[in-house]
Amino acid sequence: MSVPPDNPNSNPQEGYPAQDGYQPQGYPPQGVYPPQGYAPQGYPPQGGYPPQSYPPYVGYQAPPAKKKKTGLIVGVGILVFVLFLGAILQVLGMTGVLCLPWACSSEQASGIPANVPVYEDSGRITSSAEGVIKDSTGAKIYVPSGAVPLAASGEEGEMVFGVNVASQIPKSPELQDGFVATGNVYELSPSGFTYTAPVRVSLPLPKEVAAESVGGVTFLDDRTGNWEFMPASVSADKESVVFFTTRLGLFSIWYSDAWKDTRAEVEIAYPGPRTNQYVGKDSHGWSGSRVDYGVCLYPIDGEGQWVSGFERLLLANSSESDSSDARTHWVNPGNYRVVEFFHMSEIDPEQPGVAPSHWFSANDPWVKTINAGDTVTFPMPETEYVFNRWRATENPCGDSVDTAAGTGDVQITLTWQGDIDVDLRVVDPFGEVINYEVPYSSSNGELDRDNACENFIAGKAENIFWPDGQAPGGKYEVYVDYYESCGDPGSANWTVKVLAGDGTSWQTFTGTIGEEDSQLVTTFTI
Repeated sequence: MSVPPDNPNSNPQEGYPAQDGYQPQGYPPQGVYPPQGYAPQGYPPQGGYPPQSYPPYVGYQAPPAKKKKTGLIVGVGILVFVLFLGAILQVLGMTGVLCLPWACSSEQASGIPANVPVYEDSGRITSSAEGVIKDSTGAKIYVPSGAVPLAASGEEGEMVFGVNVASQIPKSPELQDGFVATGNVYELSPSGFTYTAPVRVSLPLPKEVAAESVGGVTFLDDRTGNWEFMPASVSADKESVVFFTTRLGLFSIWYSDAWKDTRAEVEIAYPGPRTNQYVGKDSHGWSGSRVDYGVCLYPIDGEGQWVSGFERLLLANSSESDSSDARTHWVNPGNYRVVEFFHMSEIDPEQPGVAPSHWFSANDPWVKTINAGDTVTFPMPETEYVFNRWRATENPCGDSVDTAAGTGDVQITLTWQGDIDVDLRVVDPFGEVINYEVPYSSSNGELDRDNACENFIAGKAENIFWPDGQAPGGKYEVYVDYYESCGDPGSANWTVKVLAGDGTSWQTFTGTIGEEDSQLVTTFTI
């Protein structure tokens, strides 16, 4: 049964009128939207509109018709044209420019745009750039422009992203009866950070699993230590599972044959694909943009309270999608608090190293009941309606706004589960110690992120780094120290990731630390 969202904030053109006169305060941002100087390429035509070459409608006399060619010549001409057109479409499909039923690149089928930088296993991406990181199995992360947070100084941020089959798993996927984790467990890096905009992940679907049985992905929540569920959709070619997330870590696909009879479908419809290219520069100096539209679903109980242990569900579609078709996600029946969001980010490839202009809009939360067997479709509203009726927000799904951590020749991060203060400590080649007590060293090392009890955030990473070209050669020692309990006594599972040498490849180490303990994680030499 197809069910409309019943959203009082939705686009009136879709039949869900908002309250007349609603105008969010302080929005749209002054001087931000629409960009000054916006004009689609080739419009208006030179010489004004309508073009002067248009024939008059009154008294127009058509020229005499030419004599028809023989049927053979016409037939040959049509055949040549069809073959030529087919060859062009084949090339466009395989290169990712178009996604066609008989010719479609794997990136395009999974909703990853073509013609972006592609990195094998790992790669550095800045706030003003985009890129795809993929491994040999076909797993991919698409990082859009604007996803990498700015640095604490407000300058452009930079992060090293990685994707690989996990070699160390602190806790194997443990799902309820009838739900099966399948395929590889993938380690998506860096973990312990919240991205400004959702990144798009594509994991290969094992051939033995039917696409209609896929429920989504499961991830090891670095804040709770539990494997949680996250909605996902199957790609157009049914070879991968695609999902959006603002945090990375350990992920795996799950399926359930029994769940097919009790689940509900949620479609995120986008009137794409779009290129949103500006001609010339707008008031911010950017020449291109991308748009995401999605919803955050928060499972709630009958009294409207958050359900303990549930991660909010992020479902999205974007202007980079492979077609205008809706992305279908499966969810459990129940009551959900709904927030729709619209994200636009701009990028100028001609100005690398400059942070992009980007912003979120969101409507007011509302409650939706989804029953088993329902198909609920969320259509993206018109852009003008969004900017006039929705409110500006930094992060519509409620995640805290983050900043990019430092990276360079050497970067070391620590995350752990539990309300415990665990500290990262590094000894440099000169014997100097960097930790919470001594956050700087004379060798240019720095602790730029600490997670202590007085401002504790579950899942937040601690980070020590040496900028590019400044890490001294020699031996480094990495330690994990138990400092104190912030509420949970006992031990904590920790994960340390080391980026050293080439500055682009992560190594992962895991362990468990108890009270008043100190552990040597690893040593390395550069």
